[in-house]
Amino acid sequence: MVPPDAALRMRAESEAHLLQPARPVREVPSDLPELAPGNRFTARIHEELPGNLYKALVAGRLLTLQLPEGAKDGDVLELVVTDRSSKTLIAQRVQGAELLTDNLPVSEEAASYPHTSLSSAARAIGQLLTREGEKPTPALLNRGEPLLPQPPTGEKAAQNLAPSLAKAATESGLFYEAHQSQWVAGQRPVETLLREPQGQQALPLSSDGTSSVPEPLRALVQQQLDSIATQHLAWRGEVWPGQTMQWEIKQEDHEKRGAESEALDHWSTTVRLSLPRLGGMDATFHIAKNDVRLTIMAHSTDTTDDLRNAVPHLSTAMEAAGLRLSECNVTHAS
Repeated sequence: MVPPDAALRMRAESEAHLLQPARPVREVPSDLPELAPGNRFTARIHEELPGNLYKALVAGRLLTLQLPEGAKDGDVLELVVTDRSSKTLIAQRVQGAELLTDNLPVSEEAASYPHTSLSSAARAIGQLLTREGEKPTPALLNRGEPLLPQPPTGEKAAQNLAPSLAKAATESGLFYEAHQSQWVAGQRPVETLLREPQGQQALPLSSDGTSSVPEPLRALVQQQLDSIATQHLAWRGEVWPGQTMQWEIKQEDHEKRGAESEALDHWSTTVRLSLPRLGGMDATFHIAKNDVRLTIMAHSTDTTDDLRNAVPHLSTAMEAAGLRLSECNVTHAS
């Protein structure tokens, strides 16, 4: 008989060639900035989440922050990292630090800390950020000139207005950098860039070699920065002489749509105007592919019935344009 220990040795030797050393597991790369506990940084609050969590814009990326104290949308905070994981930064407000404004106030302690130094480009952007609780002025639609020389009439009124709105939004300057990329790729002629505000305004260079923003473009660039952070675009101007309008477009959050619709790209657009006969109203279109839900808020109770009676005609017109009006609510602004 073979001794038990000898049998075990023989089996181990015969199977040795089957054994391979395990390779160390590679760490999953993190998309977070290289911030360690003790490092300071600034964060622009983008959205409040449950449990003291916030979505914030840090170094050009939307990250999740856990803060021990409250903050609100639009706040620009000076924070210090207290802990971190592969997917989350845990930070707290720097004691004595102020909210960043156009004048970029920084605490004395922060100024002496090496991680608080800002590049010239970052300082220029900081000077353009709007103050706490403020929204940038909506961009001028069509340089402040009326889109149409007179009110559109007849059945083709919408067909005449839609191209003018699209052209005004395209040439507003809010998409100038994207249009530059298209021009470099040979997808857009340079003449279209020269029709936008940035193409008509020279950008002077400062002593450190960075471009400064001319005063006529300041509000437009502020709107661009806010649009990048919030995915929210806003215009104002005259659609025809004497008829002003404010127009907003934004992408809706997944959390507000429901899990069943996350696969679709949802946008909403709101038009605010005051018409001679119907008075003031806000019309918000929620758009997902070819499906449209519409909410109209009338400022006068005298016009709600007229608006409700016109819904079938609106639905027919939208069907002719390839859109389905799945829901329409007409309410009165309280």
